[in-house]
Amino acid sequence: MSNPEKIKQILLSEIEKMNQHREDFCKRPGIDFTRDRKIPFDSLLHFQISMESGSVNHELLKYFNFDAQTPSLSAFYQQRAKLSGDVFQRLFYSFNSHFKPKTLLKGRYQLLACDGSGFTFTRNPQDTESCYDPSGRSEKGYNQMSHFTTLSIVRYTRF
Repeated sequence: MSNPEKIKQILLSEIEKMNQHREDFCKRPGIDFTRDRKIPFDSLLHFQISMESGSVNHELLKYFNFDAQTPSLSAFYQQRAKLSGDVFQRLFYSFNSHFKPKTLLKGRYQLLACDGSGFTFTRNPQDTESCYDPSGRSEKGYNQMSHFTTLSIVRYTRF
């Protein structure tokens, strides 16, 4: 299993843990997410963090493989309204607890996503690990994390 696959498994595991205690992550515990719906709690979280740049309706169709029984936009909004305001923040922190922040770019950044994108930050030619020479993209050069030894390609966020 590659590093990106391991990281994805950690994320899916954290979503499943939250699903087992979903009453802690909804606005009305004991009421919300108690009945079977087309978009259950775990699918709702997974769908929202895997959305791309399309309209919500198109993203729903893609997520449910263009099935005729794809939930409606209204169903999505109704389910989303049941989530507590801090559900994604709690998922973010529980997911990140699996990684040692000091190993991530000198302890200044924390893993946000493993999506194949790069993270460009303030230019520092002395940081030879992440400094790129001038090119057609930049006259002075730039610093970017696009490959990381143990986590493959990652994006970081500053805290």
